[in-house]
Amino acid sequence: MGFLYCPNCGMSISDQASIPACPKCYHPFNAQEWRRVQAQKDAVAAEEKNKKDAAAAEEKRKKEEEEQRLNYAKNNNECPSCHNPISWDTKRYSDHGGGYITTDYSFSHPYCNSCGWKSPLAFEESENWQRTSKTITNWEYALKRCHEHGY
Repeated sequence: MGFLYCPNCGMSISDQASIPACPKCYHPFNAQEWRRVQAQKDAVAAEEKNKKDAAAAEEKRKKEEEEQRLNYAKNNNECPSCHNPISWDTKRYSDHGGGYITTDYSFSHPYCNSCGWKSPLAFEESENWQRTSKTITNWEYALKRCHEHGY
């Protein structure tokens, strides 16, 4: 047995109900009208979901594209847009883990003086027992960490 939802208050009522109105708000019960309203709401919800999915996919595509630009800049030391030499802003901060191990982090943020390209991403390098390199996707977080540690 399915349920229909009152288009006025949203209360669920059995699809087979033989009542004159919604018991909560007294909106007249008409199964055909309620199904039509429900179908419209479902269509709007599906359209909104599709828009959100498309926006998320576009955001992911832009992020991947910017990561490719950042990798190109790092590997070639030139701007991915105009191919002129780039400059790097480098910041450092330290974290203390386990009470005695200090891990130093530095991250580099590329920019181009010629065309104005500036990546919102940065490379992070960690130096402890091993050296790792990964992309920071949240530049604001990295700057906040720098300011927290006085750098």
